[in-house]
Amino acid sequence: MFKYIIQGRTDFVVKKNSAEPLGKSNNRYYIEVKGVEDFVEEDSLREATLQVIGGNASNSFHSPSVVLTNLAKTHYVLYITLVGDSTVELRFKLNVTKMPTFGAAIAFVEELTSEMKTVTLHLGRKPTPPSSIG
Repeated sequence: MFKYIIQGRTDFVVKKNSAEPLGKSNNRYYIEVKGVEDFVEEDSLREATLQVIGGNASNSFHSPSVVLTNLAKTHYVLYITLVGDSTVELRFKLNVTKMPTFGAAIAFVEELTSEMKTVTLHLGRKPTPPSSIG
């Protein structure tokens, strides 16, 4: 079994409504900033992946994205999409998009999250048990 210890917190949370508190219904997207010297691509992407999963698991309000950046040369947007017909099978895809600039990453995630909608309502839930006979 694979285990990974998560430490720390998301650096920034962009909220839909600034007057409302942080929470699944108001968190639009997250920004994770790594120092240039701390940006080990594999480790940083793993951490951002765990953040996007944590923000999306059983989220019935919205499917927030994560911007991962070192504010210098490396910028990613991570987000989850639903694949296929959710009434037949729940399949999700983790999308990792490398962006040329921090501004491009923010513009992309702003467009992506402009409408508060969820595709991850059932992400992390147990499968429905098979029908019983009798």
